[in-house]
Amino acid sequence: MREELTQRLYDEFPDLYWQHTLPDSESLMCYGFECGDGWYDVLHEMSTKIKAAVDSTEDVEPRDVAVTQVKEKLGSLRVYMNGNKVNVDGVRQAIEDASRRAARTCERCGGEGSLKKNHGWLTTLCDECEETWKADWDRRLQVRQQRLKMLLKDLGVDTSERVSL
Repeated sequence: MREELTQRLYDEFPDLYWQHTLPDSESLMCYGFECGDGWYDVLHEMSTKIKAAVDSTEDVEPRDVAVTQVKEKLGSLRVYMNGNKVNVDGVRQAIEDASRRAARTCERCGGEGSLKKNHGWLTTLCDECEETWKADWDRRLQVRQQRLKMLLKDLGVDTSERVSL
């Protein structure tokens, strides 16, 4: 996710994302939100719900319910939290709701999306972003193949036959 959107979430929900300042040995939030910009609204809504749930619970300090990692994995939104306070009514529900919403939201543009597959990779995209993703993937693959051929040629390897990755 772009730094600007990441910073908005950090600023609006400082108690929820306070671990972004910790080293990766203590929290993976130091890597930010490891997903596309299209899921910003999903994450904002989830964060709002979590904050409301924590604020309405008297025996829980806001920083006791902290996110340790947010990422895309296999086309799905994954949110990890620490501590035994994550069972506050509404917190798990907010995460589950966000995961379901992300499953039908394009990770790139935020439009209506679905799970797509390309060269073994899974991601949630709209049809338009899928076409861009495939074209970008194919272009990067061609560049890698050209670099490999140049490297092999520099090493004196015969590349007259087809080289594939």
